[in-house]
Amino acid sequence: MKRRRRFTVVIGNPPYFAEAGRGGLWIASLMRGRDSNDGSQTTDYFKVGGEPLGERTAKWINDDYVKFLRLGERLVERAGLGIVGYVTNHSWIDNPTFRGVRAGILGLFRHLEVLDLHGNSTKKERAPDGGKDENVFDIKQGVAISLLSRPLPADLTRRVLWGELWGNRDQKYQALAKTRASERQELYPQPPNYLLVPQDVALKSEYGLGISVVDMFPLKGHGVITKRDNLAVHFTADEAWSTVSAFATCPPLEAYRTFALPEDVRDWSVQAAQRDLVSTGPSRDLVRSLCYRPFNKRYTYYTGRARGFIGWPVDKVMRHMLAGPNIALIATRQTKDQWGVFVAGTLIGHKACSAYDINTVFPLFLTDESVTGLFRDSTGRSVNLDPQSIAPFDQVLGARVLSEEGARRLGVVSGAQGLFGYLYAVFYSAQYRTRYAQFLNTEYPRVPIPKSEAAFRRLAGLGSELVALHLLEGRNADRSVCSYVGPRNALVSAVEWVADTVWIQLEGRGDRQRASPERPGFRGVSAEVWKFRVGGYQVCDKWLKDRKGRRLSNEDVAQFESIVDAVAASIRLMKEIDVVIGEQGGWSGTFNVGAAEMEVLPMAAETLAEYSPDA
Repeated sequence: MKRRRRFTVVIGNPPYFAEAGRGGLWIASLMRGRDSNDGSQTTDYFKVGGEPLGERTAKWINDDYVKFLRLGERLVERAGLGIVGYVTNHSWIDNPTFRGVRAGILGLFRHLEVLDLHGNSTKKERAPDGGKDENVFDIKQGVAISLLSRPLPADLTRRVLWGELWGNRDQKYQALAKTRASERQELYPQPPNYLLVPQDVALKSEYGLGISVVDMFPLKGHGVITKRDNLAVHFTADEAWSTVSAFATCPPLEAYRTFALPEDVRDWSVQAAQRDLVSTGPSRDLVRSLCYRPFNKRYTYYTGRARGFIGWPVDKVMRHMLAGPNIALIATRQTKDQWGVFVAGTLIGHKACSAYDINTVFPLFLTDESVTGLFRDSTGRSVNLDPQSIAPFDQVLGARVLSEEGARRLGVVSGAQGLFGYLYAVFYSAQYRTRYAQFLNTEYPRVPIPKSEAAFRRLAGLGSELVALHLLEGRNADRSVCSYVGPRNALVSAVEWVADTVWIQLEGRGDRQRASPERPGFRGVSAEVWKFRVGGYQVCDKWLKDRKGRRLSNEDVAQFESIVDAVAASIRLMKEIDVVIGEQGGWSGTFNVGAAEMEVLPMAAETLAEYSPDA
């Protein structure tokens, strides 16, 4: 009957399973715009405006609940009218990867109501007032209710309404028992992402005047994914080499037990990892430093071969970080954490900046012809900056920013490093992060164009200082704001900050503010420094807690003191950045962001093709 009859009402709570795969032939083809039953063309969830999504990892679109969205849409499409009412994972309403899903649904349905129930424990959602937020079910994924309606052709006015509920489970149940669970806000979803969440349309237009880092840096890729961090990532080079040496010669069946390894997966197996090690020696020269977390250096064995000792080494990017002095911007396309960026000059892990979302790495220099047509610096390296994208900076400076003249005006050794410093300063502006907060969590950051050479030069200088701090360069140990108290080689058994001191052992009770030989810790860590975050990580807290059960060497103590110094100086520079913006005339006086206009797409039948040309 389901194959022969036309259905106008589809209701359900479909399963959520991100690793579901493509599914059967019919639903797999339907998801990609073709009904295999009759050969007809229909909405393609893997395209927007007829163009492929271009996602490196589009498998999340094959989640089971998305297939059921597609099923409901197809049934209503065939009937000509109807309504779909689903309770689903809430990721599809604002995750950029699902923009083809949203475009397809907007192309068919005329009335949409979305109620975001939040409760996502994976991204540790909190209510706007800071209170607890619970899921309506015993699951980790956040939940949304969606009512998608296609009325009779006579009613062609499109309306998209959005609401949300926060709080504990009982509060949400009580609200849902009412006729109207929450106030609804009308939305006007815009290309290219068609987000089903509120956005300031005018501010979005202003933000769009900036240059996306994706356009600015031609070569980019995600960070290194080892697939087996406990085997591949270590605190010291000696530990990494010792593990590699033992693992390379261990019988495969014993390796699982000896190194506490789970079963093999598609992109990593014990035998493939061992073959990779043996084919390279193994050689201690391949033990490399890795930016694992902000200010948190580790070591790994890097061959550059995919599906070897490291599952995804992303060699197209990382080889440029190993061939000589280089720096790279680390940013996220979307984040469930507090937004942030970082910089590194080594190999970079896939979650170096975000605890939950894979970050993207944008190297500044390239050591080969990976991208043609780029500017070359005096050392012969290609500068990984698109000439067309950075042309607006040339106009402000009155010279090519990458040229020697541009470098002299900026007062830096390299114009490329000066431009990098400028964007880094902007990204660490509190004004920038507050003003564009609603966009930074759902797309790559954009760089606003400065209005004057003075603004450009001053921000480039401050940003370059920040870069050096975050690379832990130039620390003066004699002037450290932080000092260690306690015995050498102290064991990190617990971590707690109390009145400018971080205690790393809390054995027994008593006055934790009084230093003693039995209670080691670090003095001079202000509350502002202790709370400082880079992306998803509270820097100082994370660094120490990662070392629970380990003894702090003299090198470890010196490194933590360096981190505290760098964070304290970063806080000072971040304030100076906003002072400079104020002295240059405020946000609109410093950057070219004025008079931006956003065309709100009309919600009428004629715009159907704009949302989904295939529908």
